Amino acid sequence: MNNIDVNKLLNKFEPIEKEDFTEAMDISLVENYIDLAGKISRMHQKSNQTISYSLEQIIQSLKKNDTLIENLKEQKTELTRENEVLVRLFIDMADIIYNYCVAAQKAEDINLINSSLTLIKAFELNLEKIGLKKITGIGENPDSLYHYVIEEKLTEDKRQVGKILEIYNQGYTYNGKILKKAEVVIGK
Repeated sequence: MNNIDVNKLLNKFEPIEKEDFTEAMDISLVENYIDLAGKISRMHQKSNQTISYSLEQIIQSLKKNDTLIENLKEQKTELTRENEVLVRLFIDMADIIYNYCVAAQKAEDINLINSSLTLIKAFELNLEKIGLKKITGIGENPDSLYHYVIEEKLTEDKRQVGKILEIYNQGYTYNGKILKKAEVVIGK
């Protein structure tokens, strides 16, 4: 065995409160304690290295996740913009279909009227599927958030004064947001 100054090593440690402890200890026991302390120290160091490595891996993973989250937010913003463009195209198409219906009624052609009504019903079902809703209100007081009064018409029915008589141009909401106010005619 190595020549180890046991008394020098023991002076580095806190003595246990027992008299003549150092005299009763034999040198092999002290060497075993020192060896054990070295092993514990190496294990502690290795454990710290493993923890440091794991923490670095977690930090790197979190940074990657932050980047992914930012990319997803950007994609969501872009998809939202594209969706709004498509919804506005649907509104334009709806206006064309409603104008077709008005023209069919003015022409007093029953076949055109029936086909335009069928087209409107089918189109409105599809609008509802994508979350686009018509603004209604016939017989109600106009709401400046949803309605834009474009004309007042004389009415013989006093109950219709100030009420919406007809929707001249349809308005829409999309997911609770007003995209286009309805243009309405009210009674006076």
